[in-house]
Amino acid sequence: MARSSSRSGVRRSRSGATLFLKFVAFISINIGFLNILPIPVLDGGHLVFILLEAVARRPIPVKIKLAIQQVGMIGLLIFMAFVLWNDAANHTGLLSKVMGLFGKS
Repeated sequence: MARSSSRSGVRRSRSGATLFLKFVAFISINIGFLNILPIPVLDGGHLVFILLEAVARRPIPVKIKLAIQQVGMIGLLIFMAFVLWNDAANHTGLLSKVMGLFGKS
């Protein structure tokens, strides 16, 4: 009887490691996909700049690149703040408390 429980324990630990590695692979693929999106501060945005320079056959001025990068960074930070607020509000009931302050239920 002890042998069968140890075997099932070994099987569970192996399946746990397999599930963990699948999860890590899933996260890695998602991060890679998000990094390729054409948002100026990410790698996809740099690829767009390179493509535009190749099509125009001249470099984009540095001031314009910096302005676009800054707008992209601000947009990304606003999006991250929104997602953080949304998650915190949904998981802690914060949103309903704030809405209660304004008389909405």
